[in-house]
Amino acid sequence: MNTAWMTYPQHIRAVLTLGLPLIGGHLAQFAIGLTDTIMLGWYGAESLAALTLATAFFFVFFLMGCGFAWAVMPLVAQAAASDDTQTVRRVTRMGLWLSGLYWAAVMPLLWFSGAILLALGQTEALAADAEARFASIDALLSEIPEEARPRVYLARGPDGLAVMPAQNAET
Repeated sequence: MNTAWMTYPQHIRAVLTLGLPLIGGHLAQFAIGLTDTIMLGWYGAESLAALTLATAFFFVFFLMGCGFAWAVMPLVAQAAASDDTQTVRRVTRMGLWLSGLYWAAVMPLLWFSGAILLALGQTEALAADAEARFASIDALLSEIPEEARPRVYLARGPDGLAVMPAQNAET
């Protein structure tokens, strides 16, 4: 699409088409955080403080890790627009490797977050409660059966490159 020949309403429509899903996602994330805050506020200030501390601790690492995905998306889009499937695969694969290595480096920090939070000056009870939040999430995720975990891959579909669930893939 040549944006030089688009009218103002077409530009507005294009921006809204791209922006509204992002806005919706951010509003949903905000609503989840607000709901968590309201629910834990009923339990007490200590539970609310532990959740806030654990969320802030996680969010720092989450934002740094998102940088890999944010860097990969425009590179994949550029390669896909050029119909260069080899570069799409390479960039996607390297992004996945970087994300996996980042995960391997960050997970020990989350597993031992109690000691880190203690070193940063938090009280022992608060640090232990924040670390317990990470442990409970880890336990819940490990209970998901292997066959219930989604598998996706990048492949050429009838309309070009597409991310497809593995069970829908045509081999």
